[in-house]
Amino acid sequence: FVQINDLQLITAIREGEARPNRLLNKFNVIAIGQPADSQLRRIYNSILNYNFSDFDAEEVKSEIEHCVNFLITTFKAISSSEDLISSPSKPHYLFSLKDISRIIKGVSIIPKANCDSKTIFLKLFYHEQQRVYQDKMILKSDLVLMKQILDSSFNSEFESKITDLLGESIEPPIFSSVLYEETGYQIISDKENESSIDQLKKIFEESLKQYNLEKKKGLNIVLFSEAITQAIKICRGIIIDEGNLLLIGDGGTGRTSLTKLSAFLTKTIVFEIK
Repeated sequence: FVQINDLQLITAIREGEARPNRLLNKFNVIAIGQPADSQLRRIYNSILNYNFSDFDAEEVKSEIEHCVNFLITTFKAISSSEDLISSPSKPHYLFSLKDISRIIKGVSIIPKANCDSKTIFLKLFYHEQQRVYQDKMILKSDLVLMKQILDSSFNSEFESKITDLLGESIEPPIFSSVLYEETGYQIISDKENESSIDQLKKIFEESLKQYNLEKKKGLNIVLFSEAITQAIKICRGIIIDEGNLLLIGDGGTGRTSLTKLSAFLTKTIVFEIK
């Protein structure tokens, strides 16, 4: 038996979570509401204006306020959607203001030399929201709904169609530092630069060969296009400060192998708990 003295316990629960009265009556309960939209705009505008203060392109800086509105509108639509509520079949469908912070972290890693126009800046914001929100989706219907929310939020904030930005291409733009390690995070594939995917495939294939030469236990995986796309997403999670990933899928789908290959490509040490 262990006796603990002089202990103060501070806990937190999310809105909508179970609240057993037998537990709650032991606490002094404080409700902390979500900040107003005006406060959120001020906070995120301040962060982005600071992060992009040394950027030369004025057309990029002038879009920060619109992009913050885009983020907030998207977040409110996603978090209030009854079709995207957490359930036993999709327990990771949890959305909070941390998601906006993750998007801003992803946006802020791009060097100023790689973001010199309004078009690239808007594509970057669209891409990062896809990574934070859309990559959680496990059902095709949820993917479709998420894209509709993103497109609708963009259309309402910028008073233009998303096709004006992305064109009619089904594939969205991809940002990564894998293809151009020396110059950092940048757009590597969109409707104007589709050949980059072929270059990415060569880089991953060469990395796989090198990995199998250096490691005692090699990786036996086939790098088809979907696997490369997933590996790029893993690389993004690795290079972001305090980045973290939760890979959800059936056994044998290559989660461990792609993570090891992505870590090898980004020169990251892998430690496994046995």
